[in-house]
Amino acid sequence: MKSADVLGAVVVLLCVAPTCSAITNGGFEAGTFDGWSVDNVGFSFAEVADWLGPPEGDYHGYMSAIDGGVASLERVVSATAGQRVQFDVYVLLYETPPEPEDPDRFSEASMTAFALADGYTDALTIPDTSLQWTTVSLDPFPADGDYTIRFSATTTSVGNPGPSAEASMGLDEVRLVPEPCDLVLLGVGAIGLLAFGRWRRA
Repeated sequence: MKSADVLGAVVVLLCVAPTCSAITNGGFEAGTFDGWSVDNVGFSFAEVADWLGPPEGDYHGYMSAIDGGVASLERVVSATAGQRVQFDVYVLLYETPPEPEDPDRFSEASMTAFALADGYTDALTIPDTSLQWTTVSLDPFPADGDYTIRFSATTTSVGNPGPSAEASMGLDEVRLVPEPCDLVLLGVGAIGLLAFGRWRRA
């Protein structure tokens, strides 16, 4: 390949790079769940909130489930092999373990992040963070494709009556790492180095 051709390819990639995009509304800055699907079962709800100081911007997603309820938030993302989903999250869990005198009465609460595709499942249980924001990542994707990303707050209450349970989550800055623009810029850098090497030898 001639140096002029290589430099031309660099120019083309630089023109394309600004148009690449990450997960739209991954930080909920639209003030809505635009781009997301919400599913609430039983005693549960989800909302876009602004009251717990999100790491970035003004808003964050929030969902909560109590006493047997389940709240889920999901969307589809297009990713390349080696990318992974990273997000900022806080979690509060309240549950009651069984007692020796009444082992059939207890409650459980959990928060789980999933990445799903045909023949692929990655599930990550997120522990209680005492309402402190923390950054969490799912495993790298094994192949290029579309993946369903799901966050679920699940509670179970067993007994008559069952004790209370609660699972609450704040969610912000859901993103692909490395971001698509980063991958394009890495390609630009590699081609630029190749062009420079050929230019030096010319």
